[in-house]
Amino acid sequence: EDKETELDMSNESVLSNFITYAKENYDAEKYAVLIWGHGTGWRYSDLVNCSAGRAVAVDDKTDSYMSVLKMGEALENKGLSVIGFDTCFGGVFENVYEVKNAAEYTVGCSDFTPTTGWNYTKLLENLSESDFSSSCIAKVMAESSSVKTTVYENSKMDQLFASFENFAEFLS
Repeated sequence: EDKETELDMSNESVLSNFITYAKENYDAEKYAVLIWGHGTGWRYSDLVNCSAGRAVAVDDKTDSYMSVLKMGEALENKGLSVIGFDTCFGGVFENVYEVKNAAEYTVGCSDFTPTTGWNYTKLLENLSESDFSSSCIAKVMAESSSVKTTVYENSKMDQLFASFENFAEFLS
């Protein structure tokens, strides 16, 4: 009997179940998750339902993706400290806003990222020398990227969004 062992990494249930499994089996004071791979942020719009096309975790093997909305649902109420995006456009405002209640910090680049991704050796070495605070974990993640990467303090996202809305209203 052939048993399928390849997981569809674009399936939000896989992400949600992975976090649940890790928390149940590996006790820790802080939990962080990294979303790695392709990402389209909120730019992708060749599907009829544009909001469904905004994607992260594009799985080349299954030719599928996880919508930003589904990703937000998968990360919700998981008790995460930091969410990192080692993806293109992972750090765009709209993505971060979608996960603002899922972690204390979000880390990501709002533009293209190199296909080589973050320097995980540097990330782990610097993390092992850190104080393991959420802010330090986020900073170490950002420093492991070779491109400009932003650390968002998620508790300030509502205030940032309101300021942006006020600015847009003033311009119009």
